[in-house]
Amino acid sequence: MSLHPVLAEKLTAALQAVDTAGLTRRDVSAPPMLGKAQAVNRLCEPPPGPPSAGSRCQPTPDFSVVSRRSIFGSFGTETAESLGDIDMPRPAEQPEREERIRNEIVVDAYDETERASSWYCHLEDRLSFPLRAQCIAHRATSPLRRDEMVEVIDLADEGECGHEMFVTIQWRDLELAVPLAQLQPVAVDEETAEAVGDWHYWMARGYEF
Repeated sequence: MSLHPVLAEKLTAALQAVDTAGLTRRDVSAPPMLGKAQAVNRLCEPPPGPPSAGSRCQPTPDFSVVSRRSIFGSFGTETAESLGDIDMPRPAEQPEREERIRNEIVVDAYDETERASSWYCHLEDRLSFPLRAQCIAHRATSPLRRDEMVEVIDLADEGECGHEMFVTIQWRDLELAVPLAQLQPVAVDEETAEAVGDWHYWMARGYEF
């Protein structure tokens, strides 16, 4: 059965638009029993091989990890990706810490900014300053040497902690901001020790905001 001339013209224009957008035409002639949503999905199915730079179709996301990523942010498979030159072994998953981080620290935080702010507020509430701490790892951006003892004055300004938590230390005659992951508190109260331990765990597991 032939199409009405007006419909035929519209179909031709639509196919040309599809070609212009970089989509494949190979599934336009989908079986008539396909629903509209299925037809659209098949139309947007990328052609074999790597996707073209101008393609508007994106691969179907893996929703099996969405809930975990929404809680913990992105996380790499290699510790070095998130820790830079901090030599910190990747620990086994600790259910108690995972639950505390999920339900107390980053609860209701759904993006990088919110997770960074949640961690900052949590540490601000839990850490008791001033405190003594030992440098446990080298960092190219920090002057501290391994085993060096320093006095930690406070958390660094929140604006400095958008990607990682920093603390302000008294170093010689200067006040410097250094990574909290670089320091191990000495002789501190239980709440401070737990909060710092949670942050060290987050970093060592490779979690990021």
